[in-house]
Amino acid sequence: MEHRKEYRTPLLVYLDVIDIQTQKNLGYLGDISLEGMMLITTQDIPVGQVFDIQIQLPESAALEFSQTQTIDLQIEVVWQKNNLNPELFCLGCHFTQISDADRDLLQRVGQALGFNQATQVHRVN
Repeated sequence: MEHRKEYRTPLLVYLDVIDIQTQKNLGYLGDISLEGMMLITTQDIPVGQVFDIQIQLPESAALEFSQTQTIDLQIEVVWQKNNLNPELFCLGCHFTQISDADRDLLQRVGQALGFNQATQVHRVN
């Protein structure tokens, strides 16, 4: 597994992740950093797959942070592992295209909807 440079913020709520091309739900945002994210999904998506996605913001966050309710970006899957739930996969994704405005918005959403670094979050491998 690759070693990331940025701390990934685990989220208190899962946000919907939509495939822009198909307009179907790919899964849910599990954690985020300025460089990437973890996608939790029911789909067996191979490493190397690239998607143009929209992250759907909750109405309260959208009203507080921005005029938009979505963040649009492109991701590449860089790792995949099984979740504890055998029906789910966890995908490590790197941002390959994201605007400066959306990166700033994503950071503010992470601060508002995520655990801070001082909070002990234990993941079962």
